[in-house]
Amino acid sequence: MAVIRSASQEDRPRIASFYSHAKYGEALSQDDILLLAEKDGGICGALRLCREHGVLVLRGMRIDQVHQRKGIGSQLLQKAVAFIHGQECYCIPHRQLAAFYQQVGFQQADPATGPRFLADRLAKYQANLGLDVILMRREKEQPPQPSLGSAAGQQLAGALPGCSATNPPSCAKWTLV
Repeated sequence: MAVIRSASQEDRPRIASFYSHAKYGEALSQDDILLLAEKDGGICGALRLCREHGVLVLRGMRIDQVHQRKGIGSQLLQKAVAFIHGQECYCIPHRQLAAFYQQVGFQQADPATGPRFLADRLAKYQANLGLDVILMRREKEQPPQPSLGSAAGQQLAGALPGCSATNPPSCAKWTLV
């Protein structure tokens, strides 16, 4: 079983070496959030969350080939969600990995409506490198709101003037804070 954790400053050289071995050449920034998976004292997976042009981007998801298809990538992705929580986030994965990223709420996005720098990066990956990649977006999470059919919704609807479960239009815009 791999141990998944946030990387420390001391881990950065090891992660840079792991990325180099995995043929991921992007430079690490001091501002990046780095997560790593360790097994038997060595790094077997890593990912980074970075802010580019004010946009949170999940990049550099790499799992050592020997450890692929053992759930380590899913564990890393789940750990990343704790850092993404409440924020919009983008990634550019290989098309065949769409379902993998969908497990934590990423959905395929239209490059024309996403950040321009990511649309440009996507086009470069596709045209210059011949990669079959897509743009994916995880929307900013909203606090859960009870439906009017739920017990919490019934209670809230009854507390608002002129509003009930059978008369929702007058209270359709309420928000929990």
